[in-house]
Amino acid sequence: MAPVIEGCLWAALLGAALSGVPGYWDRRRGALLGPLILSLSAASALVAAALVWGSGAPVALALPIAGAGFLRCDGLSAWFLVPVFLLPALSAWYGKAYWDEDHHPESARRVRLWLGILAASMALIVLAHHAVVFLTGWELAALASWFLLNGDESSEEARRAGWLYLAAAHVGTLALMAGFCVLGGGGAGLGFDAYPARWADSAVAFPAFCLLALAFGIKAGAIPGHIWLPSAHAAAPSHISAVMSGIVIKMGIYGFFRMIQWAPHPPLWWSGVFLALGSLSGIWGVALALGQHDLKRLLAYHSVENIGIILLGIAVAAAGLSLGRPALVALGLAGGLLHTWNHGLFKSLLFLAAGAVIRATGTREMDRLGGVGRLMPVTGFLFALGAAAICGLPPLNGFASEILVYLGAFKGLADWPWAGAVVASLALIGALALACFTKVVGTVFLGNPRVASPHIAGEAPRTMRWPMAALAGFCLAIGLAPSLVVPLLKASMGAFAPGFDAAHGLASWSGFPMMSLLYAVLLAVLLPLLWLLARTRRRAEVTWDCGYAQPSARVQYTAVSYADGLVRNLRWFLWPERSKPKVEGIFPASSRGVVRVTDLVMERGLAPIANGVLWITHRLRFLQPGRIQLYLIYMAATLIFTLFWASSHG
Repeated sequence: MAPVIEGCLWAALLGAALSGVPGYWDRRRGALLGPLILSLSAASALVAAALVWGSGAPVALALPIAGAGFLRCDGLSAWFLVPVFLLPALSAWYGKAYWDEDHHPESARRVRLWLGILAASMALIVLAHHAVVFLTGWELAALASWFLLNGDESSEEARRAGWLYLAAAHVGTLALMAGFCVLGGGGAGLGFDAYPARWADSAVAFPAFCLLALAFGIKAGAIPGHIWLPSAHAAAPSHISAVMSGIVIKMGIYGFFRMIQWAPHPPLWWSGVFLALGSLSGIWGVALALGQHDLKRLLAYHSVENIGIILLGIAVAAAGLSLGRPALVALGLAGGLLHTWNHGLFKSLLFLAAGAVIRATGTREMDRLGGVGRLMPVTGFLFALGAAAICGLPPLNGFASEILVYLGAFKGLADWPWAGAVVASLALIGALALACFTKVVGTVFLGNPRVASPHIAGEAPRTMRWPMAALAGFCLAIGLAPSLVVPLLKASMGAFAPGFDAAHGLASWSGFPMMSLLYAVLLAVLLPLLWLLARTRRRAEVTWDCGYAQPSARVQYTAVSYADGLVRNLRWFLWPERSKPKVEGIFPASSRGVVRVTDLVMERGLAPIANGVLWITHRLRFLQPGRIQLYLIYMAATLIFTLFWASSHG
């Protein structure tokens, strides 16, 4: 069995890494060969993951130059391998029409090449069993993401977002290197097998936790390390945004799960840190999304929100490990792991559907859109389904994972003092998410087209529609039959604490089969009724117009006006900027009020600091006149100072 698994994994890694190469020599066939090779790599990875889950034992992969011990696939790795390969493969097929050679002759080949490299580098991260291999995959993924983010070379927005992403990624890498050095000190080495013993040393555990939490938090986009995420996801091509949101940010979540595995008995304050990060990211992320006018920036902030939900599941699991409560561990881990899949599915669906709208209309501004669902009914339906899933509504997959986190928190009310905060945070996040997506669906897809709305040619091409339909099918399948993934969850959780019985922990709640039965009964009743309703003859009548003889698009809610009440109520931490023109005269001139919700961490925190640093460096520019003689004097002075300091402290 092990040789078969190893062969499948190597085939998936190499196939993904090389999937974009044929397109550089054959433009005509490259658009087809790239997605095809990436799909075959995904199929190979899925076979390997299934075999690992079935065997229940980790499989080591031998590197040609370093032998075994550096790469290993266990249940947790297998769980993350599925979206690592599946989402890029579906996005590659979508990009065949969305980012084609005719409209993007300079960048289409490059995007296909780096998309495959990104999938391979993320697979390297989840298979790494040594710090050096992990860091190699980490840096390759950051580099590939940067090239993909700059797919549109003419976009100044993309260039600025790319440099911000690269700066944040390297801060995370430095923190990750320092954290691995702390854990690998004292002769422990850089292999992951030595880390559990190092976490028991309190002198090492605290700095290592802080450094790794910083690195993984930045990659995951958890507040306050989310500063790169909204601009990057908004500026990237939509199928790349789907991959970045669906799985790239999950590399940070994978790191948090590995931290839990390395520390089988963490202190209770860990759960408090995860709770604080999760609540802040979830509530603040969805609140910031409410105030956005840009469709893709709104979806980007919802990625921050869902990272918060996953962190709440990790908080429940960490509390269970600290308190010796297997039920909390199982429900927290299961909810967090399942939500990594679910968020990858419905958020990729939403970004791909948004990309279809942007391609058809030429704009991301929701206030300029309206009535899109009439001309793009398939895209509108799929977007609405993804919106219902991200809001955690049954019978879709978002509900299946969030209910596990809820139940874990309820079970912890007796002996975990912060369990109530998890329940309250999840409830508030769900309510705000529902308000936000009713805004999006209502203003973009329903109603009449806006006056300034560009002409819509029609529905998206079939090559773009079927990847969206596949993602929607996965959302429905997991939502309607969540019991199907329970064996996979149990096999994945077997990689955690020694002796942890995932099956026993999940047995504390066995509601998935009952949920599936209830959904089946409801569908058996509703589907015939819908069929009869569709066949019923209807007569067109004018709806009640509230006194308006000819209502136009001008009287419809815009995205700004719909969310204005909630933004006002949340102004104490959103700090919205309002520009409300004064209306004067009997026949006032046309005017427009503007409400802008800014990111306080970026606008009021890091941006002033960065501007101050730039001001200081500009004033010190005279120290670098470009004369080599002066640089030699600097070097000599530094050497003399170092020798003097060393001799005085010897």
